[in-house]
Order: sequence, then C-alpha cells, then structure tokens
Amino acid sequence: AASEVWCGQGFGQDKANLLETKLGYGRARVHGTGEDGNRYTEEGWRFGCGYERAINTNVSLRFGLDYTRYGEDENQIQGKAGLLVKF
Repeated sequence: AASEVWCGQGFGQDKANLLETKLGYGRARVHGTGEDGNRYTEEGWRFGCGYERAINTNVSLRFGLDYTRYGEDENQIQGKAGLLVKF
C-alpha cells in the first residue's frame, strides 16, 4: 500500500507533453520471516518522476522511475513504461 501526491506540468506548443513528480509513503508486507520467526512490514519514503506524451486524444505513452527507501539498509528502484488508451 502506498500514499502518494502527484504534481504535473504540461508543456510544448501543443501541450501534449507532461512532466510529473511524485512524493509518497509506502508500506510493503514481506512474506518471509525475521530472526524472531515473525512476519514483518517495511515502510519508507517514495520519490518518483515521469514523462507522458499524448499521441492523440485517446492514446498516450508514459515512462516513470520510482525510488523507495525502506529503513536504513533497504531501497528499491522501479522503472515503468506504459501505453494508455482511453475508451
């Protein structure tokens, strides 16, 4: 689960480009067990950025990168790409 706040700004002559930033707090349940035999949950801050390009009014491409830091020793970097279609 994650709570996130997004901000974006359109740009370009046709306003078909969008830059996005993200700030959030995430929590992940880990299915393994710790040294004490209990399952545990990791929590941390998430930062991200992305770019979206509208191809037309119904189709766009999106690329993004998220960085999440769990505690002092764990972090995650996740890249995403997608094709968005409105019906």
